[in-house]
Amino acid sequence: MAGGTFAVSRGLFDHPFFADEAFTEREAWVWLLAEAAWKPRRVRGRYGQIELERGQLAHATRFIAVKWKWSEARVRRFLARLKSDAMIDAVADAQTTRITICNYDEYQKMNRVVDADNDARNDAQTTLARRSNDARSTLARRKEEKGENIEGKETPIGVSKNRGLRLPSDWALPKDLADWALAEGLSEFEVRREADKFRDYWHNVPGKGGIKLDWSLTWKNWVRKAVEGRKRTAAPGIRDASGNLTNKFLFARG
Repeated sequence: MAGGTFAVSRGLFDHPFFADEAFTEREAWVWLLAEAAWKPRRVRGRYGQIELERGQLAHATRFIAVKWKWSEARVRRFLARLKSDAMIDAVADAQTTRITICNYDEYQKMNRVVDADNDARNDAQTTLARRSNDARSTLARRKEEKGENIEGKETPIGVSKNRGLRLPSDWALPKDLADWALAEGLSEFEVRREADKFRDYWHNVPGKGGIKLDWSLTWKNWVRKAVEGRKRTAAPGIRDASGNLTNKFLFARG
């Protein structure tokens, strides 16, 4: 028989073309070669994790018997023969049988270069995925700092979903908030005045005291306090609808 090696796909044993029947001894041997770890890895055992080196596999005899469609006794006899011929080393414990393929590299000569290529390709893909995740995290953080959410939709200026923000230096009262203040009872003059006071006050509050999660709500609370204060201090007829002092008040003072 000609020497040398050839590659066989591990999917051979699950290929739908072949009948689901008991293994021959040759097929059982090829299955052991295919099942062995081609690089160090960790597998789950009955009582915990099992560390495998290259060329090792670990299975319960019952599991192997089911895969090969043999009796457990026949599996044990076959493994014993392989061990006596120095083809494998087998050590059994309470949970599994650890099998080491002797001269595993001789059976996997073709895979040495392929495995190295696969390792390099997998490492490159892992590195690329990690860098992509890092880039997405950085982009999300920058968007959040700019007042945008992760999906890229703009968040209203002065609103932060996670961390507070200071009032923007170029803040101007939005029309919807001005209309809301008018509906609360302030005149146009009072709305403009309160907006100026609001901006000047919060721009001059130092440290954490000047940080708010939602400046729209802060403005509304500011307006409510202004309305309540006006109701407590203002007498009837002192100001007109524009917030100016009435003639009645001026003449009364004169």
